[in-house]
Amino acid sequence: MQKKTRVAERHVAAFQVELRYKTGGCVPALIRNISPEGVHMEIETAPVGIGAELDLTFTLEGENWRVPAVVIHSNPTGMGVMFRNPEHRLFKVVTAPLPRPISPMAGRVMLS
Repeated sequence: MQKKTRVAERHVAAFQVELRYKTGGCVPALIRNISPEGVHMEIETAPVGIGAELDLTFTLEGENWRVPAVVIHSNPTGMGVMFRNPEHRLFKVVTAPLPRPISPMAGRVMLS
């Protein structure tokens, strides 16, 4: 039986980030799910090694974010990262209900 290591449940998400590696380089990624402890994302570049340190940078709800993280699993189409510190405020922003409907193609962009 596999041991469960996640403390919090993950929630579906869809927003673009840039991965900035501590060793240099920057690549785009698409967040697919999130918890206060980390995210799983799709990437189009070669897999990154477990333990690689990086920062996720993005703008969400008009706020610029830079979140330090470490890679905990990786394969040719995606990877999971654990935040260096729990990101409860980010999780709340991403999972908060919006007052109006949003476009499924545009992430959290409100429809007029």
